[in-house]
Amino acid sequence: MPKHLEHQKTKFTQNADIVRRAIADEIILVPIRGELADMQRLFALDETSDFIWQRLDRNRTVGEIHSAILNHFDVAADQAAMDLNDFIQALLEADLIHEVA
Repeated sequence: MPKHLEHQKTKFTQNADIVRRAIADEIILVPIRGELADMQRLFALDETSDFIWQRLDRNRTVGEIHSAILNHFDVAADQAAMDLNDFIQALLEADLIHEVA
């Protein structure tokens, strides 16, 4: 397992107050509850981040998601691990995902 994969055995789940929407050619995460100010927290997803988002389902560990990325995309293991960790950290900071106990 790459050294950059900090949460390899951790499982996360999506915040139930967030929905994934396809608008034109973009995938966007949209808050469905809360104040209007939350609309400033929209996340636009590219193909890779959408792939990850769809796997944050409380059933897969970060290590399993990393393996899925390597099987689906042409990317080096260390780069995939760094990008996965960065994306997970951004989602955590925006309260879009939660760690599964």
